[in-house]
Amino acid sequence: MYVRLVPPRLWKIARAAIGPVANREPGQSRTRSIRVSSVMPVKNCTHCSTEKTLDQFTNHPRGKFGKDTKCKSCRSALGRERYRKDPQRILKRQTELRRISGYDRRKKYGISKVDYEKLVENQNGLCAICKTKPIFLCVDHDHATNIIRGLLCGRCNKGLGHFGDDVIRLQKAIEYLSQ
Repeated sequence: MYVRLVPPRLWKIARAAIGPVANREPGQSRTRSIRVSSVMPVKNCTHCSTEKTLDQFTNHPRGKFGKDTKCKSCRSALGRERYRKDPQRILKRQTELRRISGYDRRKKYGISKVDYEKLVENQNGLCAICKTKPIFLCVDHDHATNIIRGLLCGRCNKGLGHFGDDVIRLQKAIEYLSQ
């Protein structure tokens, strides 16, 4: 078993696992939260078969103690391994999920999937600024009027956002880079 001071977010679980134990230090208020020094509930990782504390597992609604079956480190390693084996598959899936959802585009910009696909076709799938062909194009719009200007790659879109869509600041940045 693993003995340690239980973090506040796990107090309910710890109390349920070990019973109603609450050691109050002398002079400590009864109304304030009390840290419970007790045996921390543990769980076995199904991948590495080691016993770990609950804070080393991600949350999962149907898991034991509301936690995932694999620990965070194993889950992370499996994800890296899966990406290493076939990165294109992972990137393609991420792109598909972004395209399928379309919820953000409808909510933020009022355009449908068909409208978005027309914009992609008009730009030949290229960023309007740097003319690269990214995996996913972001919708660029004027923040004052909410009118769509075009589609940009993530870097160009973030760059404009960081400059606050301010033409003067962008010109000053160009002058600075030209020195």
